[in-house]
Amino acid sequence: MDKRFVNICFIVVFMLILLIPPLFSDKSGGDVSEEENRVLAERPHLDDLLNTPGDFPEMAENWLADNIRFRRTMIRIYRELNKIETHDQYWIGQNMYLIGEDGHHFFAYYSGSMIDKFSGEPILYEEELAGMANSMSNIKAYLDEKGIPLIIMFATDKETVYPEYYPKSIARNQGPVPLDSFTDYIRENTGADTFNIRAALTKEKNNYLLYNKSKGDLAHYNVIGGFFAYQELMRHIQAYLPDIRIMSVDEVSFTYEEEDIPSITLNEGLKYEALGDDFYDGLPMERPFLRGTAATRNIDPGLPTLLMMRDSYYSLDLLPELPQSFSQTLLIDYLGNMGNFRQYIETYNPDIVVFGIAEREIAIFANDLSRSGAW
Repeated sequence: MDKRFVNICFIVVFMLILLIPPLFSDKSGGDVSEEENRVLAERPHLDDLLNTPGDFPEMAENWLADNIRFRRTMIRIYRELNKIETHDQYWIGQNMYLIGEDGHHFFAYYSGSMIDKFSGEPILYEEELAGMANSMSNIKAYLDEKGIPLIIMFATDKETVYPEYYPKSIARNQGPVPLDSFTDYIRENTGADTFNIRAALTKEKNNYLLYNKSKGDLAHYNVIGGFFAYQELMRHIQAYLPDIRIMSVDEVSFTYEEEDIPSITLNEGLKYEALGDDFYDGLPMERPFLRGTAATRNIDPGLPTLLMMRDSYYSLDLLPELPQSFSQTLLIDYLGNMGNFRQYIETYNPDIVVFGIAEREIAIFANDLSRSGAW
């Protein structure tokens, strides 16, 4: 066969390989990437070329990189290739994961930042701690004036409930559990009903697997852990709303779609509908909503209204039981929205307010609360 012909065929095939992904790319862009927790770049327009010609090449490159065909497949392949185990750890993107005892894997966050917390480093330092307590005291005083109870709930990371499976090579905290000490401080210095779910989950961990072992979502409790977190939260809510209903474990069914990864079914069926993002139109709020459904409406309009300022531990994927007991359940990300908190209260006049904060996100919450300047 003619060598020149072979070379031409090679070049044609190579060019096709380069052209196929752009040709079949998403021509609009702007979608939310759950894997990367960000909004993908939108396609630049002719106006962009005319108005900002210097920026246009970068805008076009960002759009193509974010919306090229087969992108998700390539990301999955990249993640698998990055699971190169070295010294009982591996990386997926910029997040570190640890390989512990008995096959348990642990999410260690950006560059392993959660390891120091396990070793006993305080969750917040003195000035940050006092600042957060002062801000939460101001929020409680504001809600007290309106007769609205405030509950502050801290979710636990896996190693706080299953420390026995954490890698033995990592130095262990020999003193009190940092989350417990932190929770006590916030409770004592704000007067708010403050708790964390460590004790509630520890009580159940010999009966159920509350966090996935090594597959699926390793950054949160699973739906079983979420159910017992829900029960603990509802017990605190019941102290203010005595007629509120708390579902029992007999009213749900846990099944396993994959090995060690549970799903949950509410035996009575859902009594609520998810509301679209436009429910919050007219209010200042960070968009797009990155944590799924942000509001629900129950079939019973006579139930109380719950407003929760929350992070990813409190999504309805993990707590589908929560809206069963409320006429409206308003789940608003605290990140970027704390400066608008008064407007949410004035608009919806909830019967109870909950701040739901993950253990590893406390410093982020405290920093965002401070930057809002509103409290």
